Amino acid sequence: MNGFYDTVISKIFNFKPIVILAKNRNLLEINLDELKIPITAAINITALNFSYSCKQHSHIHCRCRNPCSIILRHSYYMMKYQQYNSSWNHIKINSYCNTFKKMQMIQKRAEGENMKDRHVIEALGKTEVVIENGEVVSVGEPLVEYCPIFDKIDNAKELNKDFIKWNIEKRIREFGMCTAERIVKMPDMMSFGISEILKTNKELGLIDCVVGVCEGVGTLLITDPEIIQGVGGRVSGLVSTTPIPEVIEKVGAENVINPKTAELNPVKGLEMAIEKGFKDIAITILPSKEIAELREYPLPEDVNIYLFVAHTTNATDDEVETAFKNADVITACASGKVRDYAEKEKVYYSGSKVPIFAITPKGREFLDNRLEKIGKASTINDYPLDLEKHPNPLI
Repeated sequence: MNGFYDTVISKIFNFKPIVILAKNRNLLEINLDELKIPITAAINITALNFSYSCKQHSHIHCRCRNPCSIILRHSYYMMKYQQYNSSWNHIKINSYCNTFKKMQMIQKRAEGENMKDRHVIEALGKTEVVIENGEVVSVGEPLVEYCPIFDKIDNAKELNKDFIKWNIEKRIREFGMCTAERIVKMPDMMSFGISEILKTNKELGLIDCVVGVCEGVGTLLITDPEIIQGVGGRVSGLVSTTPIPEVIEKVGAENVINPKTAELNPVKGLEMAIEKGFKDIAITILPSKEIAELREYPLPEDVNIYLFVAHTTNATDDEVETAFKNADVITACASGKVRDYAEKEKVYYSGSKVPIFAITPKGREFLDNRLEKIGKASTINDYPLDLEKHPNPLI
């Protein structure tokens, strides 16, 4: 094959090892396709005295010069280069996949290779942030200058682009947000947030399934309280995402509406939950027309749905009205319109800085259950709200 090596000791079949002996010490080129090694394999490669120049997905070009030890992460496979003590240039290729599940996972990654790894979220003052390959590549302009939550957590007196980039990078470091290292089970982030409310009521048996979203996964069904918290507790509004097979495997591909595309679609999530036999279904959703669509969905007589609207900063008048007419729980975030509508309707709430509003009696029950668990007073409907310590500006 290309005349660069003399003998192939064995070929890979079903991920068995292969050893290649090469006499040409100036250039060794291995074409993985010609060796019939599935490009979906995650591969360890060990070789003698060479530096590398990886030119395309299925080729590895090695120039034998100085001893080296380097790790290169590739979209198809992991390649590990290190010195091998021998008089020949030995390249030993071993499968990195030891189980059928791992092979399936890598196959999915290869099938979706033409899909760029890209995750778009709106966070910290409705700022659009783009993460690609585990790196923050774009930070938009924040619409909110101050948030008491991030002042408390990170002592942030201003939501500027530098702080936002730092905060998102911290999430990537701490729990692998938007990467294959994503931790999906986590303890409570705040004493009182949407994910904490859902977790508590799932533990109490009032909710048997949550239709939520996760970066790298898309819309999914969640029944584990720790995953309810881990998926939703520290990620802001998810605008779009692409599949990360490792994360999909952690939450269970059978719980994901579309593992190949990581589609965001709460209506399909509801349909999937009903098909699986769940009866008390909570759905988290951003301000959108889908709120009304979910409420109007023809449900079986024994199925109940509860709508939790989050990330309401900069929501329009129509979106806010739709939320209040159809949802059970709504977060205030930095929305002036949500606060105004809540005050007009005198709905119950909890929170002195960033309130969460209970629109329906069931929504109030959910909030009060969480408040009781953490030893805080029940929801109130005292108005007007004191806006002095709220986010600024309210939009």
